[in-house]
Amino acid sequence: MAGSDATRTAYTLSCQDDAGKEQYRATQVQWTVPDAPGGPVLVVDRWAFEGLDTRLAEATWGE
Repeated sequence: MAGSDATRTAYTLSCQDDAGKEQYRATQVQWTVPDAPGGPVLVVDRWAFEGLDTRLAEATWGE
C-alpha cells in the first residue's frame, strides 16, 4: 500500500484444554490503513502468508 501510512499489529492466539495445557498457538497479523484512497482498510493475515509484509508495502491502490 505504497504511499499510505499503515499500522501493523501482531496477535498471538493460544488454545488450551480444560487443564490449561496449550494445544495450539498461532500468530495473526493485521494492517490498518486509515487514510486509504477509498476509505479505511483493514487487512487480516489469518494464515501468516510468507512475504505478505513486502507485498503490501509494494502494492498500489486499484480502482
